[in-house]
Amino acid sequence: MEKEKLITVWHMNGVMDAGGTESLIMNIFRYHTGRVRHVLVIHGAKDGQKGIYDDEIKDIGIPMYYLPAVGEGVRKYSVALRKLIDKVGKPDVIHSHLNGIGGVIAKVAKEEGIKHRIVHCHADITFRGSKISNAMNEIKLATMKILVNKYGNHFFSCSTNAAKRLFYKPDKAIIINNAISVEDYLCDMEKRNIQKKEIGISENNLVVGSVGRISRIKNYELVLKAISKLIHTGKNIIFVCYGRIVDWEYYEELVDICKSEQIEENVRFMGNSEQIYNDLAAFDIFVMPSITEGLGIAALEAQAAGKKVILSTGVPKEADMDLGLVTYIEANDISGLADTIEKFNVKIVTHDEIRKKFKERGFDARYEVEKIEKIYLKIVGDKYER
Repeated sequence: MEKEKLITVWHMNGVMDAGGTESLIMNIFRYHTGRVRHVLVIHGAKDGQKGIYDDEIKDIGIPMYYLPAVGEGVRKYSVALRKLIDKVGKPDVIHSHLNGIGGVIAKVAKEEGIKHRIVHCHADITFRGSKISNAMNEIKLATMKILVNKYGNHFFSCSTNAAKRLFYKPDKAIIINNAISVEDYLCDMEKRNIQKKEIGISENNLVVGSVGRISRIKNYELVLKAISKLIHTGKNIIFVCYGRIVDWEYYEELVDICKSEQIEENVRFMGNSEQIYNDLAAFDIFVMPSITEGLGIAALEAQAAGKKVILSTGVPKEADMDLGLVTYIEANDISGLADTIEKFNVKIVTHDEIRKKFKERGFDARYEVEKIEKIYLKIVGDKYER
């Protein structure tokens, strides 16, 4: 009997740097079951810009294609997407990981005869600027929502709150957990001390760390002002932050805070990293002070590493794996954050406890990828080769 072809899924995303969305996509590629052919279409890579995961993606054997950013012009983008579809052939499923921009993708896909169009909301979309810029962004979002809901026909979201921001019928969205490969993050005190030495930090320093792009929504000034209070009372604290700078104006503001608070020697912006699973080992406390998060995958990674975790109330409660490691604070509470850091004490959680909780909560990547592929097969008709 002749075998039927595998179904093909195109994943639409930006440059593959460190981030929650990128982690989910990478886990799909790493742990795919062989029942689906995955393809990556990258948007907005400029002048040969390379993401930190590109080499691994190529090694796995995932085809990669490039398109201009939608921001360069919807018409230009639409023409480029149509040409790519004509050149490569129509996928069975097009899966946009680009939040509101997914509406433009879904529109072109429908016009090109692609039957299954997934729009995936990876963030609780929030704007943090002036009243005028926020109002303008809300108008743009409303326009994108029209396209998303008119042309998308399958909807995924990282959380219930995120679904409410983008979809007219959020209760119809399938919640996809931004799961992680738990085994990669498990660590102990020996690994912690080795990693501290690797980045030139004494074992006696308390390392407060964050992971996430440098943008206003991440609210890093809260951490800088909180650790400044403690440093000036004699505490040996180093703040380490991993993440790509996407807002240089904001980054300069953070540098200015470090200078004005006289804590330059205690703060390190490390840039992107290809091995967050190792970098987290050096942290004593992980802080996510964000104004809002779709889920906060780095918070999950920190808990898998057994770290004490401090989250702002802008991070969904779903991010707490119920291991007794998480404390919530208000996103503007400098004193509350400083007090929580000052009261730090080590809590030992066994690796078996961590594995069990992540599996129970649906945040173990291997199980979540299998779930995602089953959804692809189901929506296409479940008629392809197993």
